[in-house]
Amino acid sequence: MIGCLIGISDKFIDEAYVQKMMEVMKMTRVLQRLYKEFKEEGRIEGKAEGISSGKQEDVIKLLKKKFKTLPEPLADKIKSINSVEKLEEILLSILDISSLDEVEKMI
Repeated sequence: MIGCLIGISDKFIDEAYVQKMMEVMKMTRVLQRLYKEFKEEGRIEGKAEGISSGKQEDVIKLLKKKFKTLPEPLADKIKSINSVEKLEEILLSILDISSLDEVEKMI
């Protein structure tokens, strides 16, 4: 019933009333539980993004160290890889590869 009321009134209420409704709704168990779930989901996604971002940076640093330079387009390709498994595969292969062309082929 609350959902219907909010849905119908959304187009007709002003911002001050929205704020007042939010204050009241924050006290309900339903909204508190939704908030908790969204917060936990955000944390999980944030951790995954952080891990892949760290791996991307590791790959870039090691390639720069090994080859003394790293073309920007290749660095951009590495930054676009979100798969932690793929980034780990590249990391483990860096010692065995002999050229940046081999890295391109892996990506």
